Amino acid sequence: MLTNLRAILKGRALVFGSGSVQLLTPAARERGPGAAVLLFAALVSLAALLPASLLFAEPGFIDAYYYFHVAANLAGHRGFTEDIIWTYLNDPEAITHPSNLYWMPLVSLVAAPFLAALGVSFRAAQIPLVILSAMVPAATALVTWRWFGGWLKPTAAAALVLFSGYYFVYWTAIDAFGLYALAAGGSFLATSSLLSGPLSPRRSLLLGAAMGISVAVAHLARADGPLLLVTNLGLVLLRQQGGHQPQSIPLSRSFASFRARSVPVMAAAATYLVAMSPWFLRNYLVTGTPLPGGGLQTMFLREYNDIFAYGIDFDLAYYLDQDKTELLAGKGAAALRNLGVLFGLEYWLIPFAVAGWLAALRGGARDLFLPPLAYGVALYLIMTLVFTFPSGRGAMLHSGVALLPWLAMAAVNGVERAIHWAAGRRSHWVPTRAFRNFTGIFVAFAMGVSLYALVDQARNWSRQVDAYRELAPIIFADRPDAVPLLLNAPGWWYATGRPAIQTPSNGPDAALSAAARYGATHLVMEPAVPRAWEPFARAPASNSRFRAIGQAHGGYTIYRIEFDGR
Repeated sequence: MLTNLRAILKGRALVFGSGSVQLLTPAARERGPGAAVLLFAALVSLAALLPASLLFAEPGFIDAYYYFHVAANLAGHRGFTEDIIWTYLNDPEAITHPSNLYWMPLVSLVAAPFLAALGVSFRAAQIPLVILSAMVPAATALVTWRWFGGWLKPTAAAALVLFSGYYFVYWTAIDAFGLYALAAGGSFLATSSLLSGPLSPRRSLLLGAAMGISVAVAHLARADGPLLLVTNLGLVLLRQQGGHQPQSIPLSRSFASFRARSVPVMAAAATYLVAMSPWFLRNYLVTGTPLPGGGLQTMFLREYNDIFAYGIDFDLAYYLDQDKTELLAGKGAAALRNLGVLFGLEYWLIPFAVAGWLAALRGGARDLFLPPLAYGVALYLIMTLVFTFPSGRGAMLHSGVALLPWLAMAAVNGVERAIHWAAGRRSHWVPTRAFRNFTGIFVAFAMGVSLYALVDQARNWSRQVDAYRELAPIIFADRPDAVPLLLNAPGWWYATGRPAIQTPSNGPDAALSAAARYGATHLVMEPAVPRAWEPFARAPASNSRFRAIGQAHGGYTIYRIEFDGR
C-alpha cells in the first residue's frame, strides 16, 4: 500500500481497486520504439481510411465544397477568391469577391498544392487531408504509449479515435477535422509540459513558442482556435510554480514565480501573433480589419438559418427583440445538442471516459488531461451560451474533435479502472484478460457504429449536387449566363463551374432584393424549406415574380426570376 501511495505521488501509478495500473516513469518515456508506434498506427489508420474515402466521389457538404472551391482558385493562381456567395454576413460587394471572411483558409491551403500538381479533382484534394486524419489516431497511440505503456491501451485508444462514430466519415472529408485535432493536441501537450514542474528558462521559452505555433495553426483551421490560447495560457498563469507552494510566499519569490510563468506566456503570445500576422495583414488590406466580423455576428442569430439571411443587421437589439421563451428554449436545446458530439454517437463510452478522466486528474496524468478539460468546458459554455445556433449545426462538432483523443485515452483508462474494481468483487476474474476482452468488445461496437454511419452517409452524400446536375441543363437552356439562387452555392460551382448565390433564408422579398443586387436569374426551391419560405412553398403562384420552368427528382423546382415584367 505504501509503495503504491509513493508511486501515485511520483506520478508512476494509478491504483484501481485491488490492483495497480502502471504509468511509465519519466525515464521510461524516453526509451522504446516511439517512432515505430507512431508509424505503425498511422499505416493501420490509413489502411482503414483509404477504402472508406473511396465511397465518396465528391466533397458532400457545403463546408467541404467551399474549401475545395477556394483551393481550386488558389491552384489556378487566382488567390483567395470565391465566385459564389454563400452568406451575406460580410456584405459582399459582388459575386466574385475575397474569400475566407468567415471560414478559415488552412484546409484550402493544404489542398491547393495537390490540385496544382495532380489536377483539380476531389481525389487530389483528399490526399493530404486523409493523411493528416490518419495521424490523429497515430498521435493518440503515441501519447497513450508514452504515458501508460504496453500495447493494449495505445491500440484501443487509437482504434476508438479512428472508429469514432460519425467522425469516421469526416476523417475522409475535405475539412479541418484532422488539422484541428492535431494542432489542438500539440497545444495541449506543450501546455502539459509547462504544467508538469519547474523548467529551465530555455525549455519554457521553447514550449511557449510551440504552444503559440500550434494555436496559430489551429486558428488558421478554425475561427475559434484562439480559445485554445486563452485556456492554455490561463492554466500556465494560474499554476503554482513547481506544483506545490505554501500559502504564504515572500514577495520576492512570488515575483520570481510570476516572471518564470510569464516567459512561456509571452513566447506563446508572440509566436502566435507572428504566425498569424500574414493572415491578419491580408484581412486588413481586404476589409480594413484584421478580424472580419461576419463570424461574430452569429452570436446574435435567432435561429440557425439566419446565417443565410439578406439585409439584416445582426446585433444585440435584433437578438433581444424576440420572445424570451424562444430565446431560453434555444439555449436549452443547444445545451443538450452540444453534448451529443462526444464520441460521435458512441455514448456507452462516456461513463468510462468520465471515470478515467477523473482518475487521471487525481493521479500522475493530471497535467496531461487538465488542458483539454479546460478547453472542453470553455468550448461547451461559449458554444451553448454565445454561439447557440451555429454550435448545433457544425461548430461544436468541428471544434469538439480536439477532445476526441483525450476522451479515448480516458475511456480506455476508465474501462481498466472498472475491470479492476469488478475483479476485486469477482474472485474468478483475471483483470488482464477481462480488460482485453471488454476492450475488444467496445472497439468492435465502435467499428460497427462507424461503418454504419459510413454506409448511411455514402447513400446521401451527393444527393443535392446530383439534383443540381439534373437542373443545370434546364437553367442554362433558359438563360446561358444564368446565376441561380439555391441552398448550396459552392456545391453548384462544383457541379457546373459556374457562379451561384445563396437563397436568402428570410423569404421571397429578401431573395428578390439579393437577386437584383447581384444579378441572380433563377430560384431553385429545394426539399429543405426555411421557415420564411413556407407560405411560398405552399402557394408559389401567389408571387408573380417567380415563374416555374422545370423540376428535378427529389422535390427540386426551378423558377425564373422576372423583373419589370420580363
